Amino acid sequence: MRPNEYCPMGSPSLLNGDFFENVARLKDFSWSVPSDGRRTNSTVPIEPETVFFESKIIDDLVCLFGPSVYVLVTVPICYKLSSYVKITMDRLIKAACFISFGYILFFVLMVTSRMFPGIEGQVMPFLAGAAVYHMMTLCLALMCITRCNFRPFRESYYFTVSPIRRVMISFIILAPILFLFAPVHRPNVCPPRDERIISEMYFIFSFLFLFMGAFWINTFYIYFSEEEFDILKDHKSIGKLVKKEGFGWIECLNEDKNDVNEQTIIMLS
Repeated sequence: MRPNEYCPMGSPSLLNGDFFENVARLKDFSWSVPSDGRRTNSTVPIEPETVFFESKIIDDLVCLFGPSVYVLVTVPICYKLSSYVKITMDRLIKAACFISFGYILFFVLMVTSRMFPGIEGQVMPFLAGAAVYHMMTLCLALMCITRCNFRPFRESYYFTVSPIRRVMISFIILAPILFLFAPVHRPNVCPPRDERIISEMYFIFSFLFLFMGAFWINTFYIYFSEEEFDILKDHKSIGKLVKKEGFGWIECLNEDKNDVNEQTIIMLS
């Protein structure tokens, strides 16, 4: 790379390098590697590096989408097995907390991995969180079956746009900051194109993890702050679960099982 030649790294990263030059490149997307105006001469024979680049991109796509396929297969299995386990509100809250932490961890890994030089520096932090991903699938399955057993009593509050609005507001505020100022490693010598495309892929996926992190943090807040839940069976209310002062929950079941609207308060010391 010539001294004054710009090397796109897959994100605007306004604070990395010349700030005003980076701002000027926002409008034409020249910061994006696929949108880079420079093209290889088609008369030049294909080098082994090109073949390596294509195979490397395929491998990294498998690494990125593989966990998603894993979740789609594993969660239904865990969901079925979880139906034989007693679901409690404490387990629900712990699962929501762990899922929130997991998505935030993956978001941090996605962002910070682009600050390290070379492919190894980008991939290894992501793979380091693989163990967390396995545990997250169990929590997701637990969350699914728990949602079938408990429902916040203030249904109008839970199913209105208020929770979604909080998630969207958080995402709308944080996403532009991430887009403009996400840090990236800019070496003196322009890295190979495959490394820069991988860096841009992580940049794009970080927005997904940012949104999911905001969603699950909001879900955790709802279940942690709610003080009364409907106990469901076959999608019908059979009682209530009320938060006890201090610690724990009080289970209030319907006196008449045939009338799901009649409630009996069970006082527990």
